[in-house]
Amino acid sequence: MEEDVTKSPYSRFTRMAALLITATCLIVPLILPAIMASMKEKALGNFLDRMKKKFLSEDNSLQTLQEGSGPSLADRFAYKIDIWFSISKASKPIALMMVVVWLVLVSWSALFAFGDDDPLWKSIEGVGIAWTFVGDGENLALRCVAVVTSVGGLLVTSLFMGIVGDAISEKVDSLKKGKSKVVEANHTLIIGWSEKLLPIVNQLSIANESEGGGVVVVLSSREKEAMETDIQSYEFTSAVKSSIICRTGSSLNFNDLKKVSADQARSIIVLAGENPNMDEDERDGEVLQVLLSLRRLQRDVGLEGHIVTEVNELENEPLFRSIFASQSVVHTVTAHNSIGRLMIQCSLSSRAGEIWLNLLGFEGNEFYLKHWEELVGSKYGTAIMRFENAVAMGIQRGDQLMLNPSNEEVIQEEDEIWVLAEDDDTYHVMQHPIRLNVQMLVPHFKEYAKPVRLILVGWRRDMTDMILAADQFLLTGSSLYLFCSKPIEDRMVEFDRVGFNPLKDLQNIRLEHKVGDGASRYDLQKLPLLDFDAVLVLAEDGMDESKVLVTTMLLYDVHTRLLRQMEATMRKAHPVKAIIVSEIPDAQ
Repeated sequence: MEEDVTKSPYSRFTRMAALLITATCLIVPLILPAIMASMKEKALGNFLDRMKKKFLSEDNSLQTLQEGSGPSLADRFAYKIDIWFSISKASKPIALMMVVVWLVLVSWSALFAFGDDDPLWKSIEGVGIAWTFVGDGENLALRCVAVVTSVGGLLVTSLFMGIVGDAISEKVDSLKKGKSKVVEANHTLIIGWSEKLLPIVNQLSIANESEGGGVVVVLSSREKEAMETDIQSYEFTSAVKSSIICRTGSSLNFNDLKKVSADQARSIIVLAGENPNMDEDERDGEVLQVLLSLRRLQRDVGLEGHIVTEVNELENEPLFRSIFASQSVVHTVTAHNSIGRLMIQCSLSSRAGEIWLNLLGFEGNEFYLKHWEELVGSKYGTAIMRFENAVAMGIQRGDQLMLNPSNEEVIQEEDEIWVLAEDDDTYHVMQHPIRLNVQMLVPHFKEYAKPVRLILVGWRRDMTDMILAADQFLLTGSSLYLFCSKPIEDRMVEFDRVGFNPLKDLQNIRLEHKVGDGASRYDLQKLPLLDFDAVLVLAEDGMDESKVLVTTMLLYDVHTRLLRQMEATMRKAHPVKAIIVSEIPDAQ
């Protein structure tokens, strides 16, 4: 062995230097923290001197640090490393590369020192390519170096596989959490999440059946997995389900709005939140913030479609419309107020509910708005006779809606026609008007109208608006009874708060008050239910839906028992046609 070393092109001194490099590479990482700790006082003092001269020469806090209360240099170094790993995506690969270089350097210098013929290639081979060269050493020292190198190679490979696995997991988690950009156009964007969202998506699927279902994008603060779970568990009634894309983000974040391609959406639906700790004005405030973010998006990149937003308080509706320069951009829906008015109308006719369900939903016939160039210059009376399989309802002229205008009204260039049709592809404009056979027309039948008696079971926050709507719809001499557990004194206070005086503001109806619990059979039996034409069960604010169902079933049972108690002769003389209309918050 001594002879081989002498014949080697490398001198003994060179090999000793390599052995020294190996020892240095192994020892320095162990003693570096101690060296940095010993350098703390001197390095920190020089640093503070420079900072004083440059910025704060008389700062007391720096003086305190100089006295020894500041962090050590080792702590500072560890802190910098921690920040580097936190903010840099390439920190792990770079750190792994540094470990590989260090391990190759140590292995190469050790193999070279102990007389290996090809130390560089074997060190690289041992670290990351093959670990079978352990038995190739000519002496015990080379074999020991080979074992250490192979163990280091196993460690490096494990770290590499861990980094690759973390990168793949991070990418999969990013896709699951909905962080990627939505590359869509002409889609429907829904901002927010509430119990109304899934029925809305169902109706959108029905409306877009002719387009293959269309694309609906949902932006909410909820987790993407939770949203997709709720969507998958919902029973859609549409034949073709829309492609529903969920993204997690803030509706107030400009980048999140761009992530869901809000500027390319043909329509944007903004839903009010359902936080039980927030009142109606606070929910409207959240919607208002979303509209302000959308206005900024319109100003910077533009908006292709219009916005439909939910309003909780009717008084806030003008504020929502004033955000954008053109009021045609924002369309508000006061669902709570509209439901109250529909309940009053449904109480007057047992078929009214079916009619409204057919008109407002996309099952059956619905409303469509479109511009027809061939109708420009025609009179409205002539134009309505040119639609096949559709009924013209009015004209949309800019922001002005003209329902059932005069037959002499001339259709202008920018006008759009409202029609009632089965679908947007089931009707068209014919070349010539339809000729009607006057003898086939059904004579107009005028239903005999008379005053009615209604009773509202429960209380709503917009009770004043509902009472005024009843006064508008009902004939003079009608009666409206309020039955709930709210004391009459509190009702008067609520009326005074909104400036409502029943004696002065009501023209057609007389308002009566009854106190009781709608879920109590005893209280319901005290009511003259057979004297009422309709009973309306209201979902009070914060009321459990089960209480509405219990009240409805009790009313039906009490009403049925009263009918059975009536003699047949009395029943003929006193026909009973009471209608029970219930407000059910959950569409399912």
